[in-house]
Amino acid sequence: MRSSNDHGRRRRRPPGVNVRPGSVREARLQAGLTLAAVAGPQLTRAAIHLVETGRSRPSRRTLEQIARRTGKPLGFFLPAATASALSGAAATDVADLAALDQFIELGRHSDALDAGRDLLANSGQMPDETRGRVLLRMGQAALEGGDAPQALESLRLARELIRSDDQALRAELLDATGVALHRLEDPGALDSLQHALWLCRAASAVPPHLEPAILGHIGAVHVARHEWDSARALYTEALEAAGNVRDVALLERMHNGLGLAQMGSGDAAAAVPHFQKALVFAEVAAEPRIIARLENNIGSALIEVGSLDAAEEHLRRSLEVCERIGLDVGRGHVLCSLTELALARDDLNEADRWVTAALEQTRRLGEQLTEADALCLAGRLAEARVDPATADRCFAQALSILTSQGAKVRLIECQAQYATLLDARGDVAGALRVALDALGSAGVSATSLLRPHRPAEQDQPTLSVVRHGRRAR
Repeated sequence: MRSSNDHGRRRRRPPGVNVRPGSVREARLQAGLTLAAVAGPQLTRAAIHLVETGRSRPSRRTLEQIARRTGKPLGFFLPAATASALSGAAATDVADLAALDQFIELGRHSDALDAGRDLLANSGQMPDETRGRVLLRMGQAALEGGDAPQALESLRLARELIRSDDQALRAELLDATGVALHRLEDPGALDSLQHALWLCRAASAVPPHLEPAILGHIGAVHVARHEWDSARALYTEALEAAGNVRDVALLERMHNGLGLAQMGSGDAAAAVPHFQKALVFAEVAAEPRIIARLENNIGSALIEVGSLDAAEEHLRRSLEVCERIGLDVGRGHVLCSLTELALARDDLNEADRWVTAALEQTRRLGEQLTEADALCLAGRLAEARVDPATADRCFAQALSILTSQGAKVRLIECQAQYATLLDARGDVAGALRVALDALGSAGVSATSLLRPHRPAEQDQPTLSVVRHGRRAR
């Protein structure tokens, strides 16, 4: 068993499989293949190049694809210890926390959950602290697998059992809790993450990945709130804190976050390269949940720059991944993006189909912020169909949700959209009233509220940005 101090000193390896240096390039050259030939349709040349140069660690699935295409056995690429783990002999005999960590690092999230349940079921006289650590790992595995509700339940139980003075461990627990709350659009996420950051910085020894990860997670909350300057500053600080840590998941989140911040600042064209870099890292990790989010973000940015056909390709891929892996949390963002695309094409029937699905999805999951976005889109659709009563009702519901959630910036953006809609309708008095409401909420000028909204933004942490309803996360 690891003691609390051992946990604080232990350097947690970045996600992915530790390959033998030079082995991927050696295998490719021996097989006479180009980077593109090894990548195939599932990956990109850039992803293979990152693995070859040691700048990222491949997931097990990615490494298996490289092995198949180069005709090498899996063990050719692996140091002896990792090869043993992948062979199944060590990995299937889960007896302690080290083995549970190993499953998570190899991306085998369902195996990690099963192993954790087995450990708890046969815990005997296992100390509460150790059971808490098992539950923490199970929560992290559930998060990586895209199941935020299950993760939150495991983390809640872990918090009841972990009474250690190890500040790094408690920071790790609060960070994971904050991420789960954020994915469920719970306003308590920021408090949890800020407490995690305080504990992390107060600890005498922490894993090198922890502080940049927490900073990135806080940045994601500011993104969701559309607080662009704060988000950009946090992601920049996170990259600086990361230094030489080559954590693929961390780099993916940082580039995604910077892309969202650029998009939120009104520069969608500058956001696309960040999203594309993030997608390369996600492909290396072979994480379909992350790929779905990034495909949505790229599609959202392309709508902004008017490349509608290209946007549709990315959004369809995002939705297909969501459906293939059964991903519910975050799917509402993609449905909102598809609604926005249909509105951009003046295809009102298609817009109605997507926004109806978005409202059903977000209400079923209790994703209130995304529901508010869908309601704004439904209001715009109703206005386009010359149904002002329905449009007013939709915007009233959206404003009520955003007020109750304390989402100040998003509330102002929604008011701006509504004021613009009323002004275009010819209801100058109504537009002025809504503009003054926003002025009272945030101290912005009525002039800026009445012009067409061009905001200055992932996870998104679990698929987020609203620009007349356009969605990235």
